[in-house]
This record gives sequence, structure tokens and C-alpha cells, in this order.
Amino acid sequence: VTIVPRSNSITIYPTILASGNGINIQTSISTDYLDIIIYDLQGKPIQTFQLRNILAHVPVTLPLSFLPSNLYLVKATGNDCSLTQKIVIQ
Repeated sequence: VTIVPRSNSITIYPTILASGNGINIQTSISTDYLDIIIYDLQGKPIQTFQLRNILAHVPVTLPLSFLPSNLYLVKATGNDCSLTQKIVIQ
């Protein structure tokens, strides 16, 4: 018997969005938590989201209408997974 560990990945989309819209975050397996931090280009944290009990393949929409047009980094960290993704708000 071979046991294959479950691999958890995070997807953030869209990466280019119009001002006033949000981003979707989704994981490949269910996870207890997902911490999201939005950074500006200088590395300053702008907003933090703490998501709990995330279901696999079910997107969660984060509102970003408060952010002006610019380039941002989104860092998502969860159970044994992490992703930093660049997004552009036009």
C-alpha cells in the first residue's frame, strides 16, 4: 500500500481586476484556516483577512473596493501551503 500525501495548493484570481472588484481565493483541499495579507509595493501591509474552515474548490471572494488602482502583493498562508501573488487593480 502506498500512501500519497495530499498536496494543498492555493489559487488567487483574477490577477488583473477593475477598481471596485474583488479577488477569489480557492484551495485544492479543505483547510482549517487561510490568512490573507495585502501588501503595497513598499511591503507595507494594507489589509488582513482571516478565513476559517475553507472548503476545497469553493472560491471565497475578498472585497477590494477600498483599494485604489495600483500593483499589490497578496500573501495567502494556510495549513502546509503558502502563495504570494501579484495583482493589478486598474
